[in-house]
Amino acid sequence: MKKVTKTIPAKINLTLDVLGLEGKYHQINSLVASVDICDVVTVKKRKDKKITLTMKGLPVDCPIEENNAFKTASYFMQKFSTDGVDIIVDKKIPVGAGLGGSSADIAGVLLAMKELYEVVGDLQPLASKLGSDSVYMLKGGYAVMSGRGEKVEKKYSDKRFYLLAVTDEKKVSAKECYKKFDQSKKHPLPTTKQATKALELEDVELFYKLIKNDLEGTATKLVPETAFNLSVLKHTDAEAVFVAGSGPTALAIYKSKTARNLAYKKVYPLFEKKLLKLQTIPDKKK
Repeated sequence: MKKVTKTIPAKINLTLDVLGLEGKYHQINSLVASVDICDVVTVKKRKDKKITLTMKGLPVDCPIEENNAFKTASYFMQKFSTDGVDIIVDKKIPVGAGLGGSSADIAGVLLAMKELYEVVGDLQPLASKLGSDSVYMLKGGYAVMSGRGEKVEKKYSDKRFYLLAVTDEKKVSAKECYKKFDQSKKHPLPTTKQATKALELEDVELFYKLIKNDLEGTATKLVPETAFNLSVLKHTDAEAVFVAGSGPTALAIYKSKTARNLAYKKVYPLFEKKLLKLQTIPDKKK
């Protein structure tokens, strides 16, 4: 039977401005980028209406029917009246880490099933229904996400940034993190617009100063280990340290690959397998 494979990179929020509530959802403005850790999604045609899901790689503690890859296939079948699929997800993006792993799987299934069944139709409405980051994940690269994340303005840059990420087994509920942020009544000045301009002008010194995540304070309160991880990374000649999404992953960005690799050697004995090397994926307009 025919099969299609899609490789979907993780994402990082280089900035995250929380602008307030509109209805049930928080409005954000965020400069995001793809990084070189990916989930690989393969779908195979079936001749019936069944869906199977096989997970490989990192463990996922979630019933099959509640897995977003499974849910996405079900919605796709209903929307476009297709037969079922056998799905294999080779998971490399840490689960619940603020790196968009769940949204990556949604995007992977949508893109693969569209190609598999030769469907003509816009995937964005379905992606938006399934997850706030999923519209962005359909194309990835540098972009500005706004609204609740479903509005995506593509940006282009051939700039490659080198990072370290410290993951944690503890998970942060995005809903809980936003709730705590509201209770804090803190409203940091937005930086996304300025950071995007600095990226476009290749003013990296200014760009580093504008990196920030409004949810960092609440994320570190929910997982105190994240605060410790950030403090360690601050002592590695990083240009900026920040939190991925709603946490708990701590990130550090460096001027060069060499600086990043030196920092990796310095802190690896402390973090070991929790420590990941990342780099953004250049995306220059053709």
